Amino acid sequence: MRFRFRLESILKLREHEEELAREKLLRIRTEISDLEERLSNLEFEESKYKRKMMESMRKGVSGGEIREWILILDLLKMERDSILNDLRKLRDMEQKALDDYLDKRKERKALEKLKERSLRDHLEEIERAERISMDEVAERRHHWNPSI
Repeated sequence: MRFRFRLESILKLREHEEELAREKLLRIRTEISDLEERLSNLEFEESKYKRKMMESMRKGVSGGEIREWILILDLLKMERDSILNDLRKLRDMEQKALDDYLDKRKERKALEKLKERSLRDHLEEIERAERISMDEVAERRHHWNPSI
């Protein structure tokens, strides 16, 4: 008797779904990492412009130059706010993707445990059938040759 898990196709499907969910989670985490790097670079640029503006103000600058510095800093702040907003959205997506991945993994593991139990039951059934067969052989031998 050859073992055949009757839910093998569903198990394969669950494995595939889990892999897709894991890949989606990794893509989102990569996007988050990229945005965090952009944010870090942007914050560095912002602090650099603030230092330059302060140095220029100590040396004396015109009102037009101050407006230009303020405009640049405002643009950097708007970009930073945009990145922070995108990060919030991605972190929400990451949590949903993580929950989905964990659900898929749990489903796959449950099917794998069911497969293991089915295999164990199958092997026990084979052993039982072999014992019955051996008992029958021994009984026939004893019946035909009682001196043994």
